[in-house]
Amino acid sequence: MKLEVGMYVRTKNGITQVWKAYEPFFLDTEYKQIYNEEIVKASHNIIDLIEVGDYVNGYYVSKIWKENEITHYVDETPIKRKERQITIQAPSYGGIIHLKNEDIESIVTKEQFLQMEYKVGE
Repeated sequence: MKLEVGMYVRTKNGITQVWKAYEPFFLDTEYKQIYNEEIVKASHNIIDLIEVGDYVNGYYVSKIWKENEITHYVDETPIKRKERQITIQAPSYGGIIHLKNEDIESIVTKEQFLQMEYKVGE
């Protein structure tokens, strides 16, 4: 996939946005150079890069729903998602809420979380 300005990319160090594209690297919005071989996934929609175990808007991502995936049945009629959504565990909001691409304000990837982790007793 050819990277374009404005796309989002996931690397082992987190998710960032392409600000300027050069070959064989690009600059993100913080002027860091990121090389093509460091990229795990790329997309125009940031929600496509989120994985179970990441934290979105400060809450744990427990499920990722694909577009047209059946979520439940009503009177034996399947109810499908109209678009890709993620489910986060948000006890302060009553348990579980679903977010769309436009609802995402912040992301900490599971890899970033592990890098920041301090293990007691080691």
